Amino acid sequence: MKGMRGSRLRPASSSATLLARLFRRLITIGNLRVIDAAGALHIFEGSPGGRVTIRLHDSALHWKLLVRPRLYLPEAFVDGTLTIEEGSLVELMDLLAINLEAMPRGLIAHLLNGYATVLRRIDQYNPAPRARRNVAHHYDLSAEL
Repeated sequence: MKGMRGSRLRPASSSATLLARLFRRLITIGNLRVIDAAGALHIFEGSPGGRVTIRLHDSALHWKLLVRPRLYLPEAFVDGTLTIEEGSLVELMDLLAINLEAMPRGLIAHLLNGYATVLRRIDQYNPAPRARRNVAHHYDLSAEL
C-alpha cells in the first residue's frame, strides 16, 4: 500500500508534515520508515522493494531535507543527526535512487533531481568582492588580497 501510515507519539510539526508529504510522493517502490525528531513514525510503502528505517534527531533537519536534500541528507548522516535504524547506507541510497528515477516528470521531480538551475545560480552567486572576503576570512589572509 502506497502512502503514509503509522503512529504519532506527539503532534507533527509543519516541517515534519511537509517532509512526510514529500516522501509520500517520492516512495513508490520499496518501504521507507522515518522516525521524525518528535518521535513520530511515518511509513511510506510502494510496490515490493527494499526496506530502510531512518531516524531524524534534529527538527531543523526536516526543513533542510525539504530545501536541499542532496546536500543535507549526506551531511546529516555524517554528523549523526540522521541515523539508519534498519538497513544500510547503500540500501538507503538505492531506495532513494530507484524512486527518484521512477518519479513522473514534473516540478517536484525536477527539484529533487537537481534541475533547479535558477535556484542553484542564486545560491552560487559569488561576486569578486564577496569571494575575496570569504578567502580572507577562511585563510586568515591580509586585506591586500
